[in-house]
Amino acid sequence: MKTSEIFIIFVSIQFVVSQECGRPPEFHNAAGLILGGTTAEKNKFPFLATLFNLETTKYFCSGTVISRHHIISAAHCFQDKLIINKLEASKIVAFLGKYDFKSHTDRHVYPAYPNELFLHDDWDPQNPSYDADIAILYVRDEMKFRINIFPACLWENDDETNGILVGYGTSEGQEIDEHQTVPREAPISFVSNEECGRNSELRKLITYRTLCGGGQGSGFGFATPCRGDSGSGVYIKQNDIWFLRAVVSSSLLKSDGSCDTDNFAIFTDVTKYKNWIYRILGRKIKLKCEFSRVGTYYKCQVKEAVIDKPHTIVTDIIGTHLNDAENSDVRETGFGEQNILYLPDNVGSFFPNLFSYYGVNSRLKYIFRSNFVSLRKVTRLDLSSNEIEDLPKDVFYELPRLKTLLLSRNKIKSLDRDLFISNPNLNIIYIFGNEIEVLENDLFRANSNLEQLHIDENKIMNIENEFFDRIPFLQIANFLNNVCVNSHYPKFKSYDKLKDFIRRNCQGSKENFMLDLQCEFVKSENFYTCKVKELSIDNEHSAISEVTGDHLNDHINIDITEIHIHSQNTRYLLNDMSLYFPNLFSYINTNSQLSKIFRLNFVGFRKLIKLDLGMNEIQELPKDVFYELPRLRELYLNENKIKTLNRDLFINNPNLNIIYIYRNEIEVLENDLFRANPNLEQLHIDYNKIRKVGYQFFHKIPFLEIANFLNNVCVNSHYPNNMSYDKLRAFIRRNCQG
Repeated sequence: MKTSEIFIIFVSIQFVVSQECGRPPEFHNAAGLILGGTTAEKNKFPFLATLFNLETTKYFCSGTVISRHHIISAAHCFQDKLIINKLEASKIVAFLGKYDFKSHTDRHVYPAYPNELFLHDDWDPQNPSYDADIAILYVRDEMKFRINIFPACLWENDDETNGILVGYGTSEGQEIDEHQTVPREAPISFVSNEECGRNSELRKLITYRTLCGGGQGSGFGFATPCRGDSGSGVYIKQNDIWFLRAVVSSSLLKSDGSCDTDNFAIFTDVTKYKNWIYRILGRKIKLKCEFSRVGTYYKCQVKEAVIDKPHTIVTDIIGTHLNDAENSDVRETGFGEQNILYLPDNVGSFFPNLFSYYGVNSRLKYIFRSNFVSLRKVTRLDLSSNEIEDLPKDVFYELPRLKTLLLSRNKIKSLDRDLFISNPNLNIIYIFGNEIEVLENDLFRANSNLEQLHIDENKIMNIENEFFDRIPFLQIANFLNNVCVNSHYPKFKSYDKLKDFIRRNCQGSKENFMLDLQCEFVKSENFYTCKVKELSIDNEHSAISEVTGDHLNDHINIDITEIHIHSQNTRYLLNDMSLYFPNLFSYINTNSQLSKIFRLNFVGFRKLIKLDLGMNEIQELPKDVFYELPRLRELYLNENKIKTLNRDLFINNPNLNIIYIYRNEIEVLENDLFRANPNLEQLHIDYNKIRKVGYQFFHKIPFLEIANFLNNVCVNSHYPNNMSYDKLRAFIRRNCQG
């Protein structure tokens, strides 16, 4: 059964976005609702915004005005499932006060042009669930309120209160690709995730942050959202004040593509997102400037800045200009020895002629592309001596004139091959004192003008063979104090000799970790298996150089569906295995002295269903280690030395069904460990050291059929063998809170 993009996100936030919300002026109550929905009275819902694509001029979604600068909608409206690129804010117009699409005489319609789009960080278009399907549009120009344009308040409680669905979606009798030209309204009710999950198709879509509602056939509600309702809202009226309760996201479709009104729609509980909304709406800062002239530069040195939230928006500049200068004269600004975990957004709106921008020795940890919007004249960027670990591949995309980049003394581990794709003028890079290990061939394919590369004091062990081919004019190449090279040009004889040295030594370093994988191929009813023979891995960077062995019949590597490694000497897993075995369903590495595993080990294994790493020596599970395995159903980690389970360990494994993790050293189970795993049916966690289980631990796993807690500190029970599920839960709540 297909899904359509309609979703309801619950906003349960204990604050009113503005004192002026929820009660538009001069409007009386509308007539009562009828089953299945009726046309909404004009101006009854003045917070409803309609979103159009400026390129196609077509309506694509709705939203809800929640402040003079913000509109809430659904993330999938701007980045659909299985789509990499997202719709840019500059290609969107939001019409406020619009009622009838066919009417050209609607009065006081206001077109709002968003300047920025915020998708929730957890929105994953590759994940089948609709977790985190929430977005906020930021409109820099203040939206003027009147009778037909007014914000909704945000609902305060997290109970499953009934509401009113409002939107322009397809109605009965319309074609699949049609939508209403005027909004309709209908009552809607909500049910528990447990009730919703009885439908196996819906179970794939729900998470701990979703709710279910609607569906006439169920008897639980009166309306189900349909095509065209995406991003619109479910509202509650209390004491004559309108509150936003939810944002429309996803529901099931029938085989003919029409909306399935007999089934529930999925709603995301936005009480889980209140902190995120707080940050977006409340992130404003006025920069305090000390203006000065340094040579030919007119400079703003920012003082007393504290920025601890992402996408904090600069709303004003405070400070006394020198002589007759103004903001447009400023050529350099930045932060020195400040307390900024993030750079602010919107700096370019106040300093449009900036050439130099810096944030030095200021605890800076995260940078984003949005930080540099409207800074297209910047030629020098200095972010040295901070705590930056990750560089998003598009982070410098807004800086086409960038010439000098300083990122030294951070904690950067890798450089994406597309990192500098939009910086053709890049001339000097200082990136020494980081943790970079690999330099790819085409990292600088768009930077032929590069003359200086200072990448000393890193951990470089591999430089691909053609790395230097794209940077022919390099005058300084500092590779001192790296793993595979400790040289500097021009101090090191000649550029050609340096390149030759690196090609010999930094190719070999990787080759030292390349291993032949010897397979005995076996065909069974369910799998075509590679049973690995004589394997020894003692380096975490090891990868496959070649797969050897005689295939059965006409089979080849891509037919392999199972890898079986047993009783070998593998302290680590191999990397890049998916390049050879892209269709793997089962991965087994047991009784092989395995001590560490990493997310990188599983890249490309998105079809993997079963992972068995039992009887090894694993002590730690990085919180993102299973993130590349969205279809994982069976996980075996029994008989290791695991001490803790991070609350985010299984966040990207919505299909997880069976877990064997007995005979480890786990002491604590947190409430929301399995919040993203409602399909879990078996949990075997006996013979651990469990002394504490979160009081609501079982709330997120309603379909558990086997729960084995035998031989733990606070519990020695098994469901269903020696007590019922309810009695087991009650016993654990009494005895495992210490």
